[in-house]
Amino acid sequence: MPTERTKLTFKVASRKLLDAHASGLPISERYLIFDVHPKLALLATAGNDGRLILIDYERGEVVGNYLCDSKKRVRTVKFSPRGRMMVVGLSGGVIITFFLNYASEELNSQ
Repeated sequence: MPTERTKLTFKVASRKLLDAHASGLPISERYLIFDVHPKLALLATAGNDGRLILIDYERGEVVGNYLCDSKKRVRTVKFSPRGRMMVVGLSGGVIITFFLNYASEELNSQ
């Protein structure tokens, strides 16, 4: 569960996240989608640029930055209930599945 300090940090950094996914676009055309890992301190964000960014929100570090497709927009991001997989849906009906091995010991022990 995020602490009050973590929540405050994300309020401050949320504009930076939006800019990371949609810089150069007018505010009215920008969007940010996200999902939080069910067990680990991971936040997945995506947006207009077709990029998926994974953030360890307890350490405040980017742990993954993937360009899914530069010509398609990410429309949805969702971790599986056990947190071992993540699905990314792109415009045009493209679906990408990621199998997570980040902190695999933590995932297997819970």
